[in-house]
Amino acid sequence: LSLSLNNNTISSMMTEEERIDVVKVNLQASDYCEFRSAFWESKSFLRRGLAILFNEDNSTASTNRSKQWTEHYELAFRLTESLARMEFVGGNREESQAVIQEVLRRAKTVDQKMESLLLDVELRVTFHDYIGLVTTGIKVVQELDMHQFPRNITLFHVLRKLRVIRNLFDCKFSKDEDVLNLP
Repeated sequence: LSLSLNNNTISSMMTEEERIDVVKVNLQASDYCEFRSAFWESKSFLRRGLAILFNEDNSTASTNRSKQWTEHYELAFRLTESLARMEFVGGNREESQAVIQEVLRRAKTVDQKMESLLLDVELRVTFHDYIGLVTTGIKVVQELDMHQFPRNITLFHVLRKLRVIRNLFDCKFSKDEDVLNLP
């Protein structure tokens, strides 16, 4: 309750340092809610934390967003990455994909990008978006700079790999769909 009251009186009444402290508390509250499987509440704390961080109650919100991403990168990244995960858990496909793209644009390290791409893969599998899944897979391969992977994947590459997988499982799969539906 106290955090909710603080969230409602933030931007105009607090210093920058106090606002950042409240954002961190929102992140902690979100983590706690996520741990307790209260995903909607977790998402609410994340959204409010981002709004406070980026001072979105202010008319200069777009300038603040760039500035805060620069000055408080780790905090902004954690909030945004967690929000992408909560949107995914909540089944909000479009919003999750939009937030994942934001995370990918802002990620500085390969590890950060891989975490986001993995979430993107999970999202696409959940919604049976196989074309998007292949696109994300190609991004992963490019990000990891895997030279042995073919640049232009053709149907021939896919069929050859399906045959290899069938052979690995001693031809237990009679159709390509059976292989594609493996967990």
